[in-house]
Amino acid sequence: VALSPVKTTTQFSYPDRELFSNSGGTFSVSAKAFLQFYGIPMESSIRRVAFLDGDLLCVDLTDPGIDVTAGRTAGYQK
Repeated sequence: VALSPVKTTTQFSYPDRELFSNSGGTFSVSAKAFLQFYGIPMESSIRRVAFLDGDLLCVDLTDPGIDVTAGRTAGYQK
């Protein structure tokens, strides 16, 4: 999957949000409708390393990544 920058007013665009952490440089994109449309499983939240290919931010969905929902308890709030 590859993402390209667009204006926030672009129809069907997905905004990113910065996740503040000690390591920095972490962003999140929630694209539930995209995943549903293309039949991509979304049983849990998976963290994968992204890479640049020209102007595209790419994520390899065959990379198993890290399940970031594992170990969370129901109703967990920050």
